[in-house]
Amino acid sequence: MKKILNRSRENHQSTKSHPPRKALNFLLGFMDLEERENFEEYAASVYGEIILAKGRKSARAWFWSQFTRSLPRLVIKSFKGDISMFKNYMKIALRNIKRHKTFSLINITGLAIGITCCLLITLWICDELSFDNIHKEVDNIYQVLVHGSQRNNPSTPAPLAPALKEEIPEITEATRYGDLFEIVLTHENKSFYENGIKAVDPSFFKIFSFPFLKGDPNTALDNIHSIVISETIAEKYFSGEDPIGKALTMNHQHDFIITGVIKSIPHNSTLQFDMLVPSELLITNSI
Repeated sequence: MKKILNRSRENHQSTKSHPPRKALNFLLGFMDLEERENFEEYAASVYGEIILAKGRKSARAWFWSQFTRSLPRLVIKSFKGDISMFKNYMKIALRNIKRHKTFSLINITGLAIGITCCLLITLWICDELSFDNIHKEVDNIYQVLVHGSQRNNPSTPAPLAPALKEEIPEITEATRYGDLFEIVLTHENKSFYENGIKAVDPSFFKIFSFPFLKGDPNTALDNIHSIVISETIAEKYFSGEDPIGKALTMNHQHDFIITGVIKSIPHNSTLQFDMLVPSELLITNSI
């Protein structure tokens, strides 16, 4: 038992008389094999001698002074070694390219094409996955399609949306989305044919989160002769002026009051439009 206790004490004292292991291993990681062995032996012997002569605090102070002095030099030396190794690799690579020009051209061209294709596919996938992410409830929005013989048709009867909302309790909001083609819009001396006008229900902005720059999305389409425009259209007709409350004349007959301005629709939106009017206009033929 005494022998075992004596051995454990000796092992404990040997570890105590050795420099801090983690810090020493960190320094040794920047050295080659021969330098590593010499430095480890040197550090251990000097550390032990200082402990016997001046105590453990002096030994640790000596070691950490050696650590702070040696570390920058070793890091710079390692970095220079990596650079020189990289230069050697580049020289060998260039020599091989010069010796085997055709083979190297085929390999480099194939690698470039492969990387380009990989990047283009990645960009395309990211763009596809970003569609309609501006809407807060994008996972709960569904479009009703009519199944045809060749393809699904998004054109449905006008009474379908209110009927579905009334009969299916899981549907919280529903809106129609119709097209107005070749509409002449006029404001003062500016007049243009517009095809980007859509007719929707007032609940449209409760379903979709298109950001408003001006106006209230909850009441923007309450009036049958109200219109919501994009910032592109606002600049086109009003040239930096505040368009809220001003009128756009449709087909030289009906005035529509601008009640909201939204940001221009991004390319990764399924719905693309420039202006929105109430769908009641189509139902009552008020245009």
